[in-house]
Amino acid sequence: GAYHITSDEALPWRTILESVGDVLGRRPEICSVSSADLVSYQPDWEGPLLGDKANAMRFDNSAVRELIGEWTCEIDLPDGLQRVLPLVDQRLAAGYAPDPALDALVDRIIAESAP
Repeated sequence: GAYHITSDEALPWRTILESVGDVLGRRPEICSVSSADLVSYQPDWEGPLLGDKANAMRFDNSAVRELIGEWTCEIDLPDGLQRVLPLVDQRLAAGYAPDPALDALVDRIIAESAP
């Protein structure tokens, strides 16, 4: 079988984004946009955004605990992000760049949605 292993801590997206900003030494400017509005810009996003991502979910580790016994996540979000940062830096240094069309669309959505 396939298992996921996550922390038992439930974090809202805002907290996650702010934690990423902390690791990068920057304060994110968060622009909230509804799923329906996002789909109006990109109809292909309807299934993913209005399907499984439309409902709040919380993953638990009960299946893996049944298999191996008690398990506790020892890496919190800030520590995990710090550990991943060198890999992100390597990928950027190797030439990764976001898809220019998607990047432009996201910029447009933010510009048209920001208060």
